Amino acid sequence: MTDGITPDFREVRRVLVVKLRHLGDVLLTTPVYRAIKKACPNAEITACVFKGTEEMLGHNPNVKHCMTVPKSRAFEQIRQQGKFLANLRRAQFDLVIDFTGSDRAAILTGLTGARLRWGPARKKGFLGKKLCYTRTVPFPRNVHVVEQQKSFLHAFGIEDEKPELFFFVSGENRRAVEKLVGSEMDLVHVHPVSRIMKKCWPAPFMAAFLNSLGRRGLKPVLTASPDPIELNFIKELVSLLEVPHLNLSGKLSLGELGALSEGSRFFVGVDSAPMHIAAAVGTPVIGIFGPSSETLWAPWCERKLVLSRELPCRLPCKNKRSCPHIECLRAMTPEMVMPQVNRFLSTIL
Repeated sequence: MTDGITPDFREVRRVLVVKLRHLGDVLLTTPVYRAIKKACPNAEITACVFKGTEEMLGHNPNVKHCMTVPKSRAFEQIRQQGKFLANLRRAQFDLVIDFTGSDRAAILTGLTGARLRWGPARKKGFLGKKLCYTRTVPFPRNVHVVEQQKSFLHAFGIEDEKPELFFFVSGENRRAVEKLVGSEMDLVHVHPVSRIMKKCWPAPFMAAFLNSLGRRGLKPVLTASPDPIELNFIKELVSLLEVPHLNLSGKLSLGELGALSEGSRFFVGVDSAPMHIAAAVGTPVIGIFGPSSETLWAPWCERKLVLSRELPCRLPCKNKRSCPHIECLRAMTPEMVMPQVNRFLSTIL
């Protein structure tokens, strides 16, 4: 629906922002909170995110409250979700903005009963999905997700000339990391894994790349989640390293990952939440992209280098979870990318 209502933003008191996605997706929405708060200075802004992703919004000065939605849809969660929906309705939001576009997010938006319910215009979804919103606007295609959100807000009269990510790193986070890495100044934060392991550069390639950095006097610090699949990849990678390194895989919280990136000369990794955290804390980023699109998901920062190789099947990749060959990564050797890397390093070191 497109009711065309443009509110007096000064009268808006309660705003809900819905983003039911993964950690990195939630972090990439942080610019919208500042833009909404600037447009609605008298409003309290609440975020609605999946449980486990709320840490990406911790200590955000523009987010007053955070409502978490259980990811599970199992029968035993019905009572818990019923309580959540009751609280959602009781909050009496004036304005709800859905940046997700999924059926579930649309239903939650509709159930708030807010007078203004804005969401993305999409053809996919259940019959009557558009009735969950009072106004819809399409996300622009083939531009970065942050630019999509900026354009989306612009259509509703909310401006953000220079979107910036926000990620909070505490003093406690910094002290915890310093105890682990010491006071070395030439660290490189390396996060070579993702929850979608098909995004990973082959371990021999990453090892050759890190060995070349090590010979320049830089010390790789490896991180990963505690997931056994990720740790097995790290184990293989470590066995191939010939230079001094530090393995902190499975040992750091999200805040500590941010502190490590913040204290490193630069970040190296694949498309993942830690890559976006590094960009958010102002660290130069070398991002390695295979089956995911750098157009949409490149690190949102000024000092970055994106490594990728074009292939006919690469974008859009329709099989990133189970592609049998991942040629977009296997056909991109360390020797091919090192000239680009050396030029980039000459600008940041």
